[in-house]
Amino acid sequence: MTDVIFLNLILLYIPTIHTIAIGIVYDYTYIGTENQIFFNKTFDECICQMINLNNNSISLMNYFNSNETCQLFNLNNNSLTIESYSNVTMVFLNRTSIIVTIISTHESTSTTTASLKGWTTMKNLNIARNKHTASVLSNGSVLVVGGQNDNAFLNSAELYDPSTNIWSITGNMKTTRCYHTSSLLLTGIVLITGGQNSVASLNSVELFNLSTGNWTTTRNMSITRYYHTASLLQNGKVLVAGGSANSGYVNSAELYDPSINTWSTTGNMNSARFRHTASVLLNGTVLVAGGYNNNAPLYSVELYNPSTGNWTTMANMTVARYSHTASLLQNGKVLVIGGYGNSNSLNSAELYNPSTNSWITTSSMTTARYFHTATVLLDGTILVTGGQSQNNVYLNSAELYDPSTNNWTILSNMSTIRHSHTASLLFDGTILVASGSNGNVSLNTNELY
Repeated sequence: MTDVIFLNLILLYIPTIHTIAIGIVYDYTYIGTENQIFFNKTFDECICQMINLNNNSISLMNYFNSNETCQLFNLNNNSLTIESYSNVTMVFLNRTSIIVTIISTHESTSTTTASLKGWTTMKNLNIARNKHTASVLSNGSVLVVGGQNDNAFLNSAELYDPSTNIWSITGNMKTTRCYHTSSLLLTGIVLITGGQNSVASLNSVELFNLSTGNWTTTRNMSITRYYHTASLLQNGKVLVAGGSANSGYVNSAELYDPSINTWSTTGNMNSARFRHTASVLLNGTVLVAGGYNNNAPLYSVELYNPSTGNWTTMANMTVARYSHTASLLQNGKVLVIGGYGNSNSLNSAELYNPSTNSWITTSSMTTARYFHTATVLLDGTILVTGGQSQNNVYLNSAELYDPSTNNWTILSNMSTIRHSHTASLLFDGTILVASGSNGNVSLNTNELY
């Protein structure tokens, strides 16, 4: 059903200009074209900018109270489509009334087309990179670490401040690496494990301290590994599992204990694997799914119990895959998306139900992809961005999965084709997509959804 709300709140009066504000709005989507974006501006300063630029038909401003950012848009009609987004104040120029149409749809079709929420280009990183990691820190900043710049392996790290839209260089790691993992510990320290560089796969481990901006080496893992997984357990330890070593694919797993700065081996997985996923379930166990071994993708799934240190074989996925994503939903289920199968990239998705130990297929994405990202948003939907498809086609497309309807929605494209990038959920609910590769060169570009 469609509801129509008439809004005619007057914020202030300026001769010949009608200005309308919609208080603090939690749900909105604009229809229009972004014209300008300003950072570190007060609400009144943004209003002045909006009025001064009105000759260019600026008619809508979104003001983000949390980081003092305003977006100015060209809006060619009086109708807006409202969908879930984040806390903003909306102001309209040259409008005596606004008709807002709230859409609530539960159609049976698996794919719909959404009104454009849009992508905003942000400031570039200092160094182009792909196959890096990105961690949202306790102060809301984003730490990007390592990766590759075309053929060069990187040890550099950068910090992004969402409040200023500025990237700053921080201390370098001791070792260059890509295909590593990054884990934010309960203490706020960032743990970097393994990876690969021009010499070999790595067993070295480093810690980043935000308060000092420095890196320190710590105890090595028992074996080298890359394309492994690292999972922060409820007890504060980190479980590292699988990956590829200098000797081949491995099934071993080990635990890092930050309180005593040591590694200890734990039970081996039943199958060696790399390019798999690992999801910490609501009960604290860890679900490992898929991956690659013996020249083939894997269906197999295993569950790690931290209280016993043992792995249990679980129900297989319906489709064998690697280089996929796995997202823990708010209802406790796990959504596995895309990846690469026996001979082609996949658009299929499936859901794991821990209470029944069963997998069911759900609606497929519009576009097959691997080396993509999947991010759970604050409203519980899952944003999928970029990746690689058939015949080395690289993507800038984005799709949104709604667990309440099992439907996919096509979103507006990113401005840049990218794979092997990162996507980070910021404190204000926006998503920062950083760097990656367009298939030819590494990127230093970023955009915000």
